[in-house]
Amino acid sequence: MKQWLVAVAVLCAGCSKGSTSTTTTTTTTTTTATPTPTPSASATPSPDSPTASVRLLDHGTEPLRPLRYAWHVDRKELMTAELRTTVSMVDADVHQDTQMPPLHVVIAIDPQSVTPDGDLRFAWRVLRASADQDAGSASPQVAEAWRQQIAPLEHLSGSAVVGPDGLSKGVTVDPESHAAPDAEMVAQVLQMLRDYVAPLPAEPVGTGAKWQRVTTLRAKNGNATQTDTYTLAELHGDKGKLDDVVAQTASPQLLPSPGGPGSVPPPERVDSLLTSGTETLAFDLGRIVSQAKFDGTTAMSLSSQSRALSMVMHVGITVSGEPR
Repeated sequence: MKQWLVAVAVLCAGCSKGSTSTTTTTTTTTTTATPTPTPSASATPSPDSPTASVRLLDHGTEPLRPLRYAWHVDRKELMTAELRTTVSMVDADVHQDTQMPPLHVVIAIDPQSVTPDGDLRFAWRVLRASADQDAGSASPQVAEAWRQQIAPLEHLSGSAVVGPDGLSKGVTVDPESHAAPDAEMVAQVLQMLRDYVAPLPAEPVGTGAKWQRVTTLRAKNGNATQTDTYTLAELHGDKGKLDDVVAQTASPQLLPSPGGPGSVPPPERVDSLLTSGTETLAFDLGRIVSQAKFDGTTAMSLSSQSRALSMVMHVGITVSGEPR
């Protein structure tokens, strides 16, 4: 989520009322998001290298049972995600609220094989990526640049491996899908593929159990740590419901460089980023995609030598999965 939120910051900051020029900055942002990839002979891994661990906090009430996914290679699925973002920004004492056009992404998931240890390997491909043309309150320049953010998703495909505990063991991008693996929206899709299998603890649990997943994301322009604290609210057979409290922090990081001569540069760095939110996940131990709804708020401070601004983003993400 960190890279996607920074992409929003660049778009809005570059086109905010505090700037005297918007065209060059918007164009530069779009170009940064969609560089031409260099094909290689094998699948390209995600540019980020997240590591995740799960720690049980409370076993919950009796009866206790171990929870593990039982993958089925004949069960193909569709993942559908909707992302809604509203940005409130203070720049040079000017308050500006912007509702970004909602984004919609549909991903096909095709299981390939299950190892003796219970790991599932599956192929995935983006079937559709779009933005609502007439929704939101963003300026035409920002709305167009925002829609361009999803351009790298067209024909994007790859593979992934997930363990029986729901933890990702890697997501790769096919080089022939010709997508920029370091584009912000590509990173967001890869995060959804990693995170929207509900993680499970190693120990037996019952209703009311609590556990944490701590994910460390190391990227070329900064690190982030996300902590998810799950409560097992319901468990009926192989189906259950989790309540999740999400917290994410990120290290200071540099933003993409400004545009050409005469342009008004966006802020040069993110000084602080803090995300908090809640999420509900409905899981099925025979399925890959959990039904999830996330609502959160991200506070960011951005600056350069001549400019400082604060930004609050309200984010809603809905993910659903269904057989196909």
